Amino acid sequence: MERIFERSKSYLTVAIAETLAGDGAKVAEDFVWDHSLRVLDLAQRICHEHQVDVESETAALTAAAMYHDAAWIALLREGTIPPAKLLSRPSDVGMRKISANVLRQEAADVMDRRDLELACRYIVELAATRHESPVMQALADAENLEEIGLIGVIRQVRQGLLSGKSARRVLEGWHRQQEYHYWESRIGAGLNYDVSRRLARNRLDRMGVFFDLLQQEVELEDLKEICSRELARSENKLFMPELRQKE
Repeated sequence: MERIFERSKSYLTVAIAETLAGDGAKVAEDFVWDHSLRVLDLAQRICHEHQVDVESETAALTAAAMYHDAAWIALLREGTIPPAKLLSRPSDVGMRKISANVLRQEAADVMDRRDLELACRYIVELAATRHESPVMQALADAENLEEIGLIGVIRQVRQGLLSGKSARRVLEGWHRQQEYHYWESRIGAGLNYDVSRRLARNRLDRMGVFFDLLQQEVELEDLKEICSRELARSENKLFMPELRQKE
């Protein structure tokens, strides 16, 4: 597995020009690499929690998790998209097929052919909504969990900024999701394992806290709270001398 990690890190971590610095410096673009590592870790932990036997599929699961979004890097490398567009929308079956082809090219000499083809199949099947293999179900849960919680919030805000949305419009999008019970439906119908659903609900609670705090700032409720306290203290200071005089 070490060779798969080395290959995937080399492919998924891209050096790009740091244009803001204006000095031609290079920085590592590791957004997809970081995401892929979490997906693998999540999938493995879900399998462990539910006693899913992955021993014979460890190589396939590892390769599939590390390369499932490699299509985005392929587009970045060929100049089709800028770094800011990485993971800016859900990957459809076309993107999954590109990712599988990247894996075939990258790992043909370091993976058993059966494991390689199974990993490619897992990647393509991520585009589906239903999965029969317990390992595939864990991988799909891990991918979906990346959209829920504060990591999911980062992606929502990032996509909103790329689309030119204001903080208020991002907040309105969250309220619409709440109104239509979007996330509850995703959790109920889109996740396969109990531990995944429990984790998703915990993460959803944290999303709610974030957007509550964002609303306070958008509506200046935090300022109003401070101003009301300051006003109360000011009125108290004005009133206290009168009391002392009466004493």
